[in-house]
Amino acid sequence: MAAVKSCQADDHQVVTFAVLGHKAQLGVMALGPDLWRLQRLQADLLAAGLTLTTSYLSLTEVSEYAKGMPPERLEPRLHPHLPPKDAKVVCF
Repeated sequence: MAAVKSCQADDHQVVTFAVLGHKAQLGVMALGPDLWRLQRLQADLLAAGLTLTTSYLSLTEVSEYAKGMPPERLEPRLHPHLPPKDAKVVCF
């Protein structure tokens, strides 16, 4: 099994991983506050010769149910650091 690899710069993260049993061989998950920068990464991956099989965008916000949560529990939900320590697989 291929390891999950991660790199981080500024407030942006990129996680790469092997995709097993699907239409792709490589998965790339990018997180960050700048949507234009994330789109540029996708364009750069396509320009490098990778074929896009699927794409998904998700925005993180505080739900009504979590508004009373203490900041130390809320922060990891709003700004996760991926992959979690000792992670060997990714499930999305």
